[in-house]
Amino acid sequence: MSRSWQYPRWRRILMQATLWVVLFATVGLAALVDHYRSAESALKLGPMEAFGPVSLRLPSGWAITAEGEPVLLVQAEEGSDGRARILSVLRQPVRDEMTPLEFIIRSGLAPPAAARVAHPIAMAGQTGTMVSVARQVRGPGGVVVAERELVAVAMVRPSHAIILHLSSAGNSLGEDEELMRDVATTMKINEQAESPDGSQL
Repeated sequence: MSRSWQYPRWRRILMQATLWVVLFATVGLAALVDHYRSAESALKLGPMEAFGPVSLRLPSGWAITAEGEPVLLVQAEEGSDGRARILSVLRQPVRDEMTPLEFIIRSGLAPPAAARVAHPIAMAGQTGTMVSVARQVRGPGGVVVAERELVAVAMVRPSHAIILHLSSAGNSLGEDEELMRDVATTMKINEQAESPDGSQL
């Protein structure tokens, strides 16, 4: 068997070039497969719908389980295959002027420690705040299940908070954050809508 040092220089260069081509082709193919998988798993949004003072696009195929309540404007559920997610849109009056993060903490939607992982989010024409909270809950049979809650809040006129809440189990944080941002971006406040206390929202 010939040793590599016995090969002509041009042949060694050709062999090295071939190895690099194979490496780049493998990496490129893996990236292409990952791209197509991401595209297939990307959540599609349905048409724009109005729910009281708020219009938005909910995830396509999700079942609306509640709507039209004074505080809970709409709630939609993804499914029950172990990766179920529940998305809720709520409206709360706010007496004192405060930031979205202050509202999240004061209202008990997330503990003060959540401030360390707060992110800005475009929501209802405003710059809101989003946080994530991990919880341990007991499922059927007393089995402890890891659950994640994402909360996004935007303050709107005259003194109300619009809340986007996602309860999730079995999905990655990246998937959940992407869903929240996609839905929040579509959210709009309807003109002349009235709040529960009779004032315009």
